[in-house]
Amino acid sequence: MGNRFFLETSPDRSPAYLLVFHGSRDPRPGMAANRLAELVRARLAARQEIAIARSSPSVAVREREEPPFVATASLELTEIPLHRQIDRCARVARERGSSGLYIIPLFLLRGVHVIEDIRAEVSLARSSFPIEVKPFLGSYPGMIELISRQFERFPTTDRILLSHGSRRAGGCRIVESIARRVAAVPAYRSIEPSLSSRIETCIGNGARSIAILPYFLFPGAITDEIDREIFSLSQKNKNVKFFSGEPLGATEELARVIVGETVR
Repeated sequence: MGNRFFLETSPDRSPAYLLVFHGSRDPRPGMAANRLAELVRARLAARQEIAIARSSPSVAVREREEPPFVATASLELTEIPLHRQIDRCARVARERGSSGLYIIPLFLLRGVHVIEDIRAEVSLARSSFPIEVKPFLGSYPGMIELISRQFERFPTTDRILLSHGSRRAGGCRIVESIARRVAAVPAYRSIEPSLSSRIETCIGNGARSIAILPYFLFPGAITDEIDREIFSLSQKNKNVKFFSGEPLGATEELARVIVGETVR
């Protein structure tokens, strides 16, 4: 029961959405996930209003229409296991008259969390409500344009896309693909090539300015460490100008990508 597929039957019975993020002891990722859910909800509601207007319903039907249900859940570092969070969300979605529940993994790499852990938790969920696990966020084509626009803010041609990395075979392929598409080179926190080795190579090739974009979802302890590392590297290479980007964050742009790839 890792994937219980369903079909949207009509515009009047839209699905509910559960955004699943990794989880953290740092409160910032949870706050950002909730903010992103609000942005996704607002964008879905706008689409819903357009669909209703096109179908020319009565004023009464317009007034009865509820905004889409969008919630968040964490996979790890939580007191409530994900499968119980799914059951709770499914219960609320059923009570609201939703047609089913989309689970959207807010993960950027195709690692064990995406391939095994989330689906295992879905299998443990007891709800009979229709559930579908959507593709993970990092696989959405719209991510390429989003990353490209972030790099374009920096006046440099030397670009590094910094990801956590994965030791799983093929786990970093998507980072390598995005990096190629945005004229950047990949670097990783947990595996080679590291950020420092990439910077050393860039400088050896004559770079005098380097843009570094953390390919992470939300600000947190890891991105704090990255900021400190970039500052340290800049102090060691004072003849090179460093530009440091921000993690993706809870933005209108990311909400647009999520809704655009989830709602067809």
